[in-house]
Amino acid sequence: MLKSYANIEAMKHVYYGLIYSKIEYCISSWGGCCVSRLSPIIKLQKKAIRLICNKPYIEPTHNLFIKMKMLKLVDIFKLKICTLVQHVKNNNIVGDLLIRPLSHTHKHFTRLQKRNNFYIPSSNTNLGKTSFNYLAPKMWQEVPEHIKNINSNRFKFQLKKYFIKLYDND
Repeated sequence: MLKSYANIEAMKHVYYGLIYSKIEYCISSWGGCCVSRLSPIIKLQKKAIRLICNKPYIEPTHNLFIKMKMLKLVDIFKLKICTLVQHVKNNNIVGDLLIRPLSHTHKHFTRLQKRNNFYIPSSNTNLGKTSFNYLAPKMWQEVPEHIKNINSNRFKFQLKKYFIKLYDND
């Protein structure tokens, strides 16, 4: 109903206030679940971006995410996890998230250790591979080095920009 009265910027503000905030809430806990569980949320997010851009139901959304500079659900999850890992790396978090740097795992120096990476525990089950302790270090390894070394204030912005840039390459 709002799309006939508001411009695209106002619709984006509504999206971030009503939809994105709900998606982002505790996504670090539930975002790693199987695709079949995430599918309804992904469909709702795609529906929302089509409404914002005033496009028909059958319009592909990939280019709309690029145009609007908005993250897809999977990348919102990655952004949240990597932000948490960055807080752990900088000791800005209270509590124990059970991820440890590679330097605490063994004494010899490796290339992965040089890149500020964390130990990825082995897992034999799919449930273990969706846990925070497994996914967080794995996602952190994919973050480019120049972004890992940015201070806390700019990290989230630069990582979001990096994910959107990856959409252009797809």
